[in-house]
Parts: sequence; structure tokens; C-alpha cells
Amino acid sequence: MAATQALPIKFQELVQLTNVGINQQYISFSSLTMESEKYICVREEVSGQVQVVIIDMANPTEPQRRPITAESAIMNPVSKVIALKAGNYLQIFNMEMKSKMKSHQLTDPVVFWKWISPATVAMVTGSAVFHWSMEGAETPDLLARNPVPAPRPPAPPSRILHFLLPPPPPPPPPSSP
Repeated sequence: MAATQALPIKFQELVQLTNVGINQQYISFSSLTMESEKYICVREEVSGQVQVVIIDMANPTEPQRRPITAESAIMNPVSKVIALKAGNYLQIFNMEMKSKMKSHQLTDPVVFWKWISPATVAMVTGSAVFHWSMEGAETPDLLARNPVPAPRPPAPPSRILHFLLPPPPPPPPPSSP
């Protein structure tokens, strides 16, 4: 008789997002973030109004809805702090104190961002990588700058490719009946 092994991960459904008013079309990677097991953050549009819905997993049946103009939002992994992004413009708000903590405008749009600790957001643009701490300096710290990619050679026109390829084989002779 084989001993029963415990699974390394326990799966348990805590909430159906549609049951707390989240439209099915916004349950996707482009609209929903979950930086930790503490919060789910959804950016959705209802009757033409864009809003962020914050679901505290300690009380998932009472989501908080706030109007926003941002294109993306990520909740701090441990506290009621939210980071908002609209193109190159970033803001961090403390929701409990109802105050803006920081704001900054980068020269390039952010293509990826993530809370890497309770106090730091990492941001990647097309040309650089930054860390932005909630403490200390107002501006993000530049960690790395991407070198300018070498230009790609233009694709050869199809006419040139035609001359480089061997000619097609001649058609087979017609068969006689």
C-alpha cells in the first residue's frame, strides 16, 4: 500500500470575481494584477467610467471601487498602497491616508513593472531599468541602460530572392495515350 503524499501546493477557491461584480471580460492579464496573496487589483470600465477595483483577500466579498484615469494599477504586496501608471507618468498613493506619496514622469513608457519588495517598484522601459523606492529620493534609481539596438538590415526584395533561387524544374513532357 503506497503512502499518500501531500501536494506541495494547496488550491482553494476564495472568491469568484464575477460574483463580486467584476465583468468577465476584465478577468485577464491585461486588466488584472495580483502582486501577492493579499490583494487583487482590476482595471475595468463600467458605463464609460474607468475604475480600479481592489479586492482585499481578507474580505473578498467587499471590493473597493475608485475612479481612475490610469492605464494600469498594481497594489503593494503588504499594505494599502497602490501604484498607478499612465504612459510615462507614475504615481504612488497611500489609500489609508488618502494621500499621494510620490509621482514621477519617465522619458519612455513603462513596458513592465512590479513590486519587488513592500517598499520598491521595479520598472522596465524600452531603454532602461529602474527601481523606485517609496522611501528616500523622489526620482527612480537608474539600474541599467539598454544599449541602442543595432539597426536591422533591410529585407531583400523578392525580385532579388528570385534570382538567387535555382530555377524551377521544367514541366514533365506530356504523356501519349
